[in-house]
Amino acid sequence: MTATTPTPSTPRDALDAAIAAAEDVLDPGPLRRARAALDAPWSVAVVGRLGVGKSTLVSKLTDTEQPTGLGGVTAAPTVVVREDTRWVDTPGIDDPDAAIRHLGPVLDAADAVVWVVDGLQPVTASERAVLHAIVPPDTPLRIVISKRDLIDPAERGAVIARVTAHGAVWSAEDIRCCDLRAVDAELAVVLASHTAHGVRRIDAVRRALEEANTALGAPLTLERAMVAWSEAVRALVQRLGDAGADALSSSAREAHDAVRALIGQEAPTLPRPVPGAQSLRAAAGRWLMEGEVVLQDWWSGDDERQRQVERWRTLRAALDALAAALVGLSG
Repeated sequence: MTATTPTPSTPRDALDAAIAAAEDVLDPGPLRRARAALDAPWSVAVVGRLGVGKSTLVSKLTDTEQPTGLGGVTAAPTVVVREDTRWVDTPGIDDPDAAIRHLGPVLDAADAVVWVVDGLQPVTASERAVLHAIVPPDTPLRIVISKRDLIDPAERGAVIARVTAHGAVWSAEDIRCCDLRAVDAELAVVLASHTAHGVRRIDAVRRALEEANTALGAPLTLERAMVAWSEAVRALVQRLGDAGADALSSSAREAHDAVRALIGQEAPTLPRPVPGAQSLRAAAGRWLMEGEVVLQDWWSGDDERQRQVERWRTLRAALDALAAALVGLSG
């Protein structure tokens, strides 16, 4: 009877099912670490040029007062945790070389990026170049246009359209024009989850799935043992050619070793071919059937072997369900 596992609707549910199924089959450690990665605080990096309002945005979103350096400039990445989200306030990207050198690792570790754009200034070529260099492919990106209160209402549409054209290059998920110094309803949208799962989280799950698939291999079944025995006997007969049954008897260990390599130390003691005047093929046919009987008795004599197969099938179904849950997710 083949075990079946309902297909979970989310990677978290699928991982839980796979971890439970793996307990008695293989090391669930990689799957557990992937599950922990899914539950880690959401990490959002806030980037942009000097003075666009990055620290103000983080302060508003986290209800904190963001410290800045001399002249109100953020000198180093600063992390603020609000509920289950890590907001990373970053230095300005006005110096492309420094930004690429220092912010690349920050964005590599981020689940999403918020790009703050000054609504009163054009987006510069160097700004776009830095974003191209440091935002990892497929990382969710949202754009916040700051200083809405200072933009002529008649010009807001044009500003948003101009920034939207730039954001299309990264397939920006959302673009909001906000007043970062006031209570702005647009900011509530920025607080929302950027996507169901982050790139690096899904990558971690995929790596754990690959590792589990490799470790799982194929189960030992009676059918596999019988095939190994049959193939070993037939290969031996083919190698011996026109030799007699005595040659088969003296070479029997080769077939025994082939079965033992599959089954391991638990392999049953297989019979030896009976020497005599009969032909090689006749002796081999009898020997083959005698070995099959021994394997059948060995398999049916221990229910634990059959339970191991069922546990393997349960885990196989759980890993397949996990793979299905990851289809279409970024990462």
